[in-house]
Amino acid sequence: MVLAFVLLLLYVLQQQPSLGFSVDKQTHKVLVAEVQPWLAKIGLKKGDELIALGFADGPNSPLYRHNLPMQTLERRQYFANLKAYHLSQASLYKQLPQTHKHLILADARRVAYPPHNLTLSHLPYAFWVILSFGLAGCLVSLLLWAWYPQRKETICFMLNGFGFLILTIPSATLQIEMAVFHPTLVMLLHCAFVLGHGIFLAFGLGVLVYFPQPLPRPARLVYSLVGVAAIVVVYGFFNKWEWGKAVTEQYLFVSGNELYAGIGGAFSIALGLCAWQWKNTQRLPLQRLQTYWVVLAWLVGPVIYLAFYMLPMMLNQQPILGRVGAWAVVFCSYWMLLLVIGKFHLIQIERHFQIAWFWVLATGLALAADVFMVTVIQLEEKTALSLILVAVIWGYFPIRHYFYQRSASQRNRHYNQAFSETMLMLMKNPISGVNSSQELWKSALVKCFNPVTIHASEQLQSTGIGNRGQSLFVSASQYGTAFDLHYAENGSRLFNADDQELVITLQLLFKRMVSVQHAFVAGQQKERNRIRRDLHDQIGHQLLSLIYASKEDSTRKIAQHTLDQLRDVIRSLREESVKIDSLVAEIRGLAQEFCHHAGVTLQWHSGAHDTLVQIHPHRYLNILNITRELLSNAVQHGHAQCITMQLSWNDAIFSLRVADNGIGFDNSIPDSGYGLDNINSRIEELDATLEWRHERGTSAQIVIPIAAKETDIEHY
Repeated sequence: MVLAFVLLLLYVLQQQPSLGFSVDKQTHKVLVAEVQPWLAKIGLKKGDELIALGFADGPNSPLYRHNLPMQTLERRQYFANLKAYHLSQASLYKQLPQTHKHLILADARRVAYPPHNLTLSHLPYAFWVILSFGLAGCLVSLLLWAWYPQRKETICFMLNGFGFLILTIPSATLQIEMAVFHPTLVMLLHCAFVLGHGIFLAFGLGVLVYFPQPLPRPARLVYSLVGVAAIVVVYGFFNKWEWGKAVTEQYLFVSGNELYAGIGGAFSIALGLCAWQWKNTQRLPLQRLQTYWVVLAWLVGPVIYLAFYMLPMMLNQQPILGRVGAWAVVFCSYWMLLLVIGKFHLIQIERHFQIAWFWVLATGLALAADVFMVTVIQLEEKTALSLILVAVIWGYFPIRHYFYQRSASQRNRHYNQAFSETMLMLMKNPISGVNSSQELWKSALVKCFNPVTIHASEQLQSTGIGNRGQSLFVSASQYGTAFDLHYAENGSRLFNADDQELVITLQLLFKRMVSVQHAFVAGQQKERNRIRRDLHDQIGHQLLSLIYASKEDSTRKIAQHTLDQLRDVIRSLREESVKIDSLVAEIRGLAQEFCHHAGVTLQWHSGAHDTLVQIHPHRYLNILNITRELLSNAVQHGHAQCITMQLSWNDAIFSLRVADNGIGFDNSIPDSGYGLDNINSRIEELDATLEWRHERGTSAQIVIPIAAKETDIEHY
């Protein structure tokens, strides 16, 4: 359909009458600047001065510069508005189709001037270039819409491309200076130019409403933008309505300043939408970088168009960029938007936006400096260019190197600090078991990129970056599952190759650390087994011999008691978990035996509890030793006659209460000789709590966590 529309345009242009020549713009005289071959054969030459158009059956019509086609700035010198210019062209259009006419030259020569239609081969290159920009922009937007037909931003982008094509057609046609168009075609081209601007701007802003993130109530915003654009276009046409004249006598048009004001207003809205998008994507690094890229696209195209073409035109100055260059930079924005909206994985624009921004700003500064030196200081172009080259060599490159080194050093400090803190955390937290190593590895990853979102993932074969830098996939290993990290440092940046290298390095170091700790634990266990065997085979055997050989009951009891304690120590060295009911039975047997020998009454309280709970041997041995100390203090220092013991537990804690009816003692006095230092040190090792009460004797309440701590492994 688009190609058919362009072919129809070319066909219509071929039906328009051709002047056959162009005139010199530097003078008010009608001096021929260029002649087409068909008219040159008749006798018209470059440099001839035309004064009139003669007719065989009527009076001559004087030729003035303002009677012939001209560009915008030149037109403003002769006509107050578009209406007067178009009416002048309409009168010339009526004269060109006449058969018997001739050109009257200042040297009194007469050159036959037969009617001749415009040919495609004689169209200027600027026409084809601008038309190709519009056609390519439309096709680019259609391509993106066909790729993602359901996305709102691609729909807006497609309509924006149609608007771009519509407005470039009149702009390209204005480059044809050797033709005079039909008045109706002129009006249609002018309406298309204004309407194309409205569609182009409204739906271009619609892209910013939906991309990178849909703004609140996006559909309403787009409808509002389209409605405002329609109102501005209608007002621009109908504010020239002349009341009292018939409809057929009206000539409606939009002035250049009105059009420029609409473009400037749309650009201001675009900057506001970019700022809104930037605010909404603070925690979304990919979308935030896409916002930066969209802003860059608006700066590369529209800003250059506004600054170097539209603004000089508003000031009636010759624009720095020609019409072709102006549309070229706008077309560049189309390709930039295609890259960012299309999200082509082969072109990772998010990783290069800083370089793009840097080059655009540097180019803009160099261009602005060149314009300032040429127009304001009025230096020669060669001198200005030389100064810019000197500034680039002696200023730009050193400054660029300085900022690069500074940025690199900051990144290195960041990674060194993260690496040091992570390794320190790994060294301070010993590993015991697969679950412990997995949690420690997860903590290390969080430490490096904190705050970060992390969760277990499938078994990945290799560590790498995914989701265009939003995720970092950490491969699985023998000490943990694979992890998927999202939004490094709370979404302030994307993951990069340095992050991937850091994780790979940490994986190697963690693997080595795990193997070292496992070797240490294996050696520790081997030494424990040796000590356990020696205690059992040597000291245990001697105690057993003493029990059987001794004839005194007291000696045998002491030896038997020592042998029982030795068995407890050997059990703890084997690191075999002890059932809680075995611990309770051991405490009860210990208390009964102690109270029997001391002549003290024992009151025992232990309810029905879960007997499947198991306790670490280190805790088992410490609880027994604490119980012995408490019983000993109650009898030796408290002179108790009755001891009450109360035990309770669940799967989380074990509670032991030892109370007596003795005279009590002051547990706050340090080094009192009551074995309190031993009790307190064991309480600290167990991460337990101890509460003393001195009411009608002494009461000690101990609450011990069932779960083993890392210190249990360290001490035993």
